[in-house]
Amino acid sequence: MDYQRKCWMFMFLMMIVLFQDTNAKRFVLIHGSGHGAWCWYKLVALLTSSGHDVAALDMPASGINLQHVLDVPTISNYFRPLMDFMDSIPTREKVILVAHSSGGLAVSRAMERFSDKISVSVFVTALMPGASLNVSTLNQEFLRSQQGSLMDSRYSYDNGDDKPPTTLMLGPKYLSVNMYQLSPIQVKPKTMMWNLLALRTSIRIGHWRLCWLDQCICTLKKICREN
Repeated sequence: MDYQRKCWMFMFLMMIVLFQDTNAKRFVLIHGSGHGAWCWYKLVALLTSSGHDVAALDMPASGINLQHVLDVPTISNYFRPLMDFMDSIPTREKVILVAHSSGGLAVSRAMERFSDKISVSVFVTALMPGASLNVSTLNQEFLRSQQGSLMDSRYSYDNGDDKPPTTLMLGPKYLSVNMYQLSPIQVKPKTMMWNLLALRTSIRIGHWRLCWLDQCICTLKKICREN
């Protein structure tokens, strides 16, 4: 069995161990930047075949969501599909949120607003802000770690060369070395709304209240260091 499949199997088995009762669970899967709901296809198959209800959401300008990347000016706009989904969940019903990469920011916001509708949140190599690690710090550390290492990736400056970049397209060479060394290449441009995070996003860990957390770290992921 290849390493990638082992990772998905481990995550699936971990969830089943956590929730051993026979009742079907409802999972909501949130992908990372530049990806889409498609990246969860193996986990969706495993969970649904075990009788669970699974919703893999496409965030704005991702997957089959046709919204243009430049029409997603703030991180709050990017969170909207998950916020709308959580709004639609009936009172007293709980879901299991699973996030990958920057999807952790969306799940963190959902934990703040809808903690009474979440039984547990699982962060799979995902950004997880906290009391001593805010969104701005995560952003600064990510940008610092990527300096000089983006290889053939390209920024675009749709608002002018004197303005912050608006999108980042990761190049084939960068992808093959750092992200998809174990899987096929499928990617869309990543919106560069990071410069707006500090001004327009406030995720307060104290408001998570009674949400359970779990975190999975993939040691072969090369985008961000474990620390």
